[in-house]
Amino acid sequence: MVAEVAGIPVQIWQAGIAGSVVAAGWMVNGWSNRRDAERLRLIRQADALKALRAEISAFVRRLYTANMSETAPAKQPVPQVSSPDADPFGQQSAQGI
Repeated sequence: MVAEVAGIPVQIWQAGIAGSVVAAGWMVNGWSNRRDAERLRLIRQADALKALRAEISAFVRRLYTANMSETAPAKQPVPQVSSPDADPFGQQSAQGI
């Protein structure tokens, strides 16, 4: 004799409950995976922003020091070029090569 609850066999109830538990586990696992992926994405984004800020800061620092060296008195005089064909470094002109 098969026991019935509300006219449905008990085995069907057991299968329905087991399936619901498995589906709920999948839902919780998926939610957990998405939460972890979001957390990792935020960490990667923060790292990228930190690296970008460091690069910009270093570049601005280089620009600032270059600007300061340009406004400071020159330690070595810049050679004066008398004609456009003259080579201030004493090397052979690239036009003749």
